Amino acid sequence: MAQGTEDRLVRIPRAGAFDRPAGTTCTSGYVATRRACGWGRAGARAVRAGTVWGQWRDVALVCVCGALAFYLWGCLHLLFLDDTRQFEACLEAGGPQRAARVDAFEGDFVPLRLLCRIDEGGSYSAGVPGYVNTLVAVLAIGAVVTGALATAERTQLEKNPAKGNER
Repeated sequence: MAQGTEDRLVRIPRAGAFDRPAGTTCTSGYVATRRACGWGRAGARAVRAGTVWGQWRDVALVCVCGALAFYLWGCLHLLFLDDTRQFEACLEAGGPQRAARVDAFEGDFVPLRLLCRIDEGGSYSAGVPGYVNTLVAVLAIGAVVTGALATAERTQLEKNPAKGNER
């Protein structure tokens, strides 16, 4: 800072609910994931230092949050299906001929879907958009891979601390 500019700066006090220590965020899932993975204070230092493992860790956390968001989006689709809407979802997914033979509905959570059971045996999926399960799977795999890369980089960093300042 140039000399004499300190006097012109105005400090704006922050309200109590928004005071957070460095390295944390308002999103409770992000903080909980960081603590569960053991990436507390060390994570804040890694991000400030610009280390590779800090970047992999952040990508892993974004993947976890994205997978959870899309899974909950699919759950909301199933939550609002009453008996009439379940039949309408089966009608839309299978057409009028297959929907006329549906005798039962069954919900599954992994993969997330509403099964329309046909009286002759067999079933087909309805009620949840097709992209939900695909995105949840891709983001979950991305979280595992980038989390493993972050852990490997962190282990490497602990063995050789001088490497931590490289990009």
